[in-house]
Amino acid sequence: VAVVGGSSILHSEVAEYAEMLVAEQRQMGYTSEREPMVEALENLLEQKLLFNQALLDSVEISKGDVAQRVEQQVQSMVDNAGSIAALEKKSHMAIYHIRDLLRRQLEEQSYAQMMQQTVIEKTKIVPGEVERFYNSKEKGSLPVIAEQYQYAQITMFPKNLKEAKLR
Repeated sequence: VAVVGGSSILHSEVAEYAEMLVAEQRQMGYTSEREPMVEALENLLEQKLLFNQALLDSVEISKGDVAQRVEQQVQSMVDNAGSIAALEKKSHMAIYHIRDLLRRQLEEQSYAQMMQQTVIEKTKIVPGEVERFYNSKEKGSLPVIAEQYQYAQITMFPKNLKEAKLR
């Protein structure tokens, strides 16, 4: 559904993340007014942007921490499924593939978190101050900054079945 830098976001990832968001919100006792799929896509886009910027800025993460978190999650998944064989059957993947998938996801999350932390550390003002600054300036006096990110949407509509049958 989206590509950010060299990373893609699959519809299945968005759906899985949306389910997780809804479950977390229910557990905390509230629901969001926003559509879960939209909220999930926005969160994943933000994570991919931070991940790609972290790679550009050479942000470092602890690979040992990532490996430890992967093993903890795999063990939790095995415990929930009952056995490694049951987990493999349930997920339709071999255990090594599950580990690799989790490792990539957790590495990406770690890079995104480190990048966000790096950005926040440098922040000394609040959004309201930024808004007041730009509102006090005349529109033509602000410099034009070249695009860094582009947003595009490709939409395909299915053909009408009646039209297809008439031809």
